[in-house]
Amino acid sequence: MGGGDVKMMAAVGALLGVRLAVHAVLYAVLAGGVLAIVFAWRAGELGRALRNVGGWVRGLGRARGERPALGAGSKIELPYGVAIAIGALATLAREHWPG
Repeated sequence: MGGGDVKMMAAVGALLGVRLAVHAVLYAVLAGGVLAIVFAWRAGELGRALRNVGGWVRGLGRARGERPALGAGSKIELPYGVAIAIGALATLAREHWPG
């Protein structure tokens, strides 16, 4: 996440309020995860990304020698603003159309 993403999430929080902002963050994280999987798959990097996650889980966060498939220096750029917008819209939809 960059500075623009942080500002966008702050704006979403200011517009929705604290309670709904927490929901929006959770939905944005889920949407970001789905987007990351899709982007890694389309770039042919899904296997490496999953191995990195598996290595992180096994090593409890210790770095491995392999460069991450996603993140700084990667050939994959994830537009996280899209995930934030999806999270905010999902929160509003859930709030206004429960069921």
